[in-house]
Amino acid sequence: MCVIALIVVAVAVYLIARIVEGRIPFGGRQSAPSDPLEVIRVRYARGELGREEYLEAWLDLTSGTPPVSRRPPAPPAE
Repeated sequence: MCVIALIVVAVAVYLIARIVEGRIPFGGRQSAPSDPLEVIRVRYARGELGREEYLEAWLDLTSGTPPVSRRPPAPPAE
């Protein structure tokens, strides 16, 4: 009986620790990323942004060249 009580207490402590550190088990929500680039990456991965929208947002946020493009190279000029 004492062993069962210890197991119950251990599981309760584990769950409380997970909740406190923000990683709620059993499909709980985690906090949203705070980095704007990570936000657009996640939205693109979920399908919330199209490729052009993603690239436009990426360019707006970085003022640089976009990440690796998957467009085929242009054919050689003849």
